[in-house]
Amino acid sequence: MKKRIGGIVAVVAFLVLFCILFLRISEIFRAKTSNSSDMIHTFYDVEEDTLDVICLGSSHSYYGLQPNVLWNEYGITSCVMGSPQQTASLSYYLLKEALQYQKPQVVLFEAYYLWYDEVYVTEQRLRQAMDPMRFGKVKIEMVNDLLGDLSWKEKFNYYLPFTTYHQRWQELENFDFHNKPYLKGSIMNAGVYPLEDPGLPQEAGEIPESGYVYLEKIRELCEAEGIQLVMFCTPFGIDEGEEGYMRKQRTMLAAEEYAKAHDIPFLFLQKMEEAGIDLSVDLFDFGHLNVYGAEKSTKTIGKYLVQEFGLESHKGQEGYESWDEDYALYLRDYTEMTAQQEG
Repeated sequence: MKKRIGGIVAVVAFLVLFCILFLRISEIFRAKTSNSSDMIHTFYDVEEDTLDVICLGSSHSYYGLQPNVLWNEYGITSCVMGSPQQTASLSYYLLKEALQYQKPQVVLFEAYYLWYDEVYVTEQRLRQAMDPMRFGKVKIEMVNDLLGDLSWKEKFNYYLPFTTYHQRWQELENFDFHNKPYLKGSIMNAGVYPLEDPGLPQEAGEIPESGYVYLEKIRELCEAEGIQLVMFCTPFGIDEGEEGYMRKQRTMLAAEEYAKAHDIPFLFLQKMEEAGIDLSVDLFDFGHLNVYGAEKSTKTIGKYLVQEFGLESHKGQEGYESWDEDYALYLRDYTEMTAQQEG
């Protein structure tokens, strides 16, 4: 009997160890664009049920919100689950995944990619949002919804990305092994790309159907979970011509109207003079805030959350010491980056 029990324990221990090693190796081999656009997986490094705020959206979200600044200024804990060209459908499923581990008071939804009229942009962008997610019921639901026409074998490659990327061992680079979980999903860039403010259109456009459908799902999920939804849009300039710029901004105005109709706050930072964002110094390219602009947008958002929803500071509270340690690492990176830019 003792031998049988010992054998069962050994088998269970082996399977547990195998699963841990398999998941770790899968994460290393998973294809990554670069460390600068592959931070969703660091969400799982945050202690469960400790986040006040979860932020979702495209690259505008992880360049526009700095959780360490939000912590240092207001003692608010947050994490960005952003990815390049993240559409509302991807944001919805990332939110469902996040709510399995956290009970936030506020969800910040960055609205920029509501202008896009499909559920995802490319397979690469889909995978950048989906591959870092742990295998489970949310991922299965996501694959079945967004990739329902695929065969079971094709779907399996999305459930467990290792089956797709196991031959990447010759391509592995430093950022495959080392990330920066202390940034809580955010990215920093100290470059400066001067732009003139192109202004805003006079009239709103429409939110394309796919974006509208999943925005509704996000709103309904937040309501069901008793979470305050806040929408926001960081400033951006002209990329592919004035017509495309105005079309995107008309969508932002439509998102603002949607938010007003559903009693959802919408922080349209390009219209908010109190944010103090200057397109001539606060962007590093046509559409993304640099570290200076991100500080301004984060402080503006944080001030709003405290004033309107009474989010309390966790500074000095037992169990939150690591947030001060992470801020020190953020400050080190910030100092080095800005010094290099100024030099």
